[in-house]
Amino acid sequence: MLQEAPSPRIDLRNFTLLQTGVDVRAMREELAHNEADWLISTVRQNTLRCQRETESIFLRTALRTDAQTALEDVQTTQPALAAPHFPRTLAWLHAAAGSLRGELGRALFAKIRPQGQVYRHIDAGRYYACRRRFHLVIWSMEGSPMVCGSEEVLMREGEFWEFDNKKPHEAYNRATTPRVHLIFDVRVGGPAHG
Repeated sequence: MLQEAPSPRIDLRNFTLLQTGVDVRAMREELAHNEADWLISTVRQNTLRCQRETESIFLRTALRTDAQTALEDVQTTQPALAAPHFPRTLAWLHAAAGSLRGELGRALFAKIRPQGQVYRHIDAGRYYACRRRFHLVIWSMEGSPMVCGSEEVLMREGEFWEFDNKKPHEAYNRATTPRVHLIFDVRVGGPAHG
């Protein structure tokens, strides 16, 4: 399913471009038919200050079995309320996880408003410690600048990236239109939990 991307021009430690030219038309169509899903849950932008200029559509989310376990430590995932509206996106996600020889974890569409950003943060906790983070660029008129550690890349529509979300990172939308990425985690190796 995944075709290797051309070698990057510079040596990056925190980012890896995995594929270019991914056909994202089916995902865009599903988003266009389910615009109201951006309002299903506003918890991410309302509770995480670093995400205050974003909106999300959760496709797979944490399955919390007790109130004592912090969300960032919950290992098990489940389909989110919007999942049935995005069958082609979920098929792509499962195929991508399979190509990576791993187990799909949490997944969401993340939108940054025009001229907005995701503020610098680290994804900490046991959930993230054993998973890799991926971005597929769905919409980004002028490219999506992203910084991780001291490195910056410009992600383009149809590009599939991995980056180290355990290091300080931030993202920007310098365009006058929203930027949308499909963001997901994959657990490679170890016992299945999802």
